[in-house]
Amino acid sequence: MTAQLEQLDLGTLEPGYNQDPHPVYRKLREVPVRPVVLFGLPMWFVTGYEEAKAALADPRVKHDRVHATPEVRERGPWLFSTEKLGFNRYMLALDPPDHTRLRTMVNKVFTPRRINLLRPRITEIAVDLIERARPNGSLDLVEEFSYPLPMTVITEMLGVPPDEDEPVRAWATAFSSVGAQSSDQIVAGFIKGRDYFVEVFKRKQALVDAGGVDTEKADLLTALAAVHQGSDRLDVNELLAMVFQLLVGGFETTANMFSNGVLALLQHPDQLELVRNDPSVRLNAVEEIIRYDAPVKNPWFRFTVEDVPLGDAVIPAGSVVAISLAAANRDPRRFADPDRFDVTRADANQHLGFSHGPHFCFGAPLARAEGEIGIGELVERLPDLRLAVPADELTYRPSPSMRILNRLPLEF
Repeated sequence: MTAQLEQLDLGTLEPGYNQDPHPVYRKLREVPVRPVVLFGLPMWFVTGYEEAKAALADPRVKHDRVHATPEVRERGPWLFSTEKLGFNRYMLALDPPDHTRLRTMVNKVFTPRRINLLRPRITEIAVDLIERARPNGSLDLVEEFSYPLPMTVITEMLGVPPDEDEPVRAWATAFSSVGAQSSDQIVAGFIKGRDYFVEVFKRKQALVDAGGVDTEKADLLTALAAVHQGSDRLDVNELLAMVFQLLVGGFETTANMFSNGVLALLQHPDQLELVRNDPSVRLNAVEEIIRYDAPVKNPWFRFTVEDVPLGDAVIPAGSVVAISLAAANRDPRRFADPDRFDVTRADANQHLGFSHGPHFCFGAPLARAEGEIGIGELVERLPDLRLAVPADELTYRPSPSMRILNRLPLEF
């Protein structure tokens, strides 16, 4: 086992890793900061909670691959999202001050008020999806609820008409398809979405240039086209990257949260009854779902620009660092009985599922609202909800970063 762990090919490390990575993470946490090989590259893998939290906030641990060594820049899997796809100025791949500039602008339009105003509409969408499925007595939660709910919310937020959402879906799902589709298929999905949004931006920019746009009332694309910091505005490539990040964060990860969360509830009937009967526990249940089975296992890689002491290790300058949020969220040094699913856990909201530090997920308030409302409506309106297949028949999509159920057949 030790020899395998040192090589750390997550696809072959354990036969059941893709189904349940936590036995592997449990072993890895014995050395919470350790050198490994992943994607054929030597790097450091961080699995401990305090170590992960420190690394996520450390300014010496950079996101922008310009800080990687020349060899790493030419060999790493991040090439896929830059050279092939035509943009690399999205916030996840930037550091201050570039990241700060973009974050300041998006914070001006992605406001708590905007999210609060969406709550009635989120409820409408969730109820509509449930009622569509009701006559059948069954549904595939992934295809009929988990995906369409956040997709409808984010496309409406962006101002995309319902009859134009196909290229948006192609773009949103391409990111999570790495490892499940050919590179040509993934790039085609990106190109379809990119070309669509370039045309949309032209229309939105013309509207902004005509004057009179109220960014609080406008759709998100129009608001992003209008937002500025002094004379500074987002250019087209920055807008594209911003929308891509909104789609990945606002659609794919939220969809996986729904599926993983409902499965966890069905596998823990006592917790399901708490969520069904007590609306006041639902928001905390969302936090526990993210802690227990995070939709993002391992966020993208980082690069050290100095020697970085972390835990009992010192990560040398010029290293690649991979931080496992999923492993950190079950660290027994931070969470008591971490493998127990408890929707009343008092410190569930201390999970790292939304990251930490400057790159804390700006879409977290939206994800929390969607989870609280969507899961609440589902379990309350379908009191006999249950798995339609044995749990061991459920499968997960191969993905280096995401935790994605292929299907979740349910009956009620």
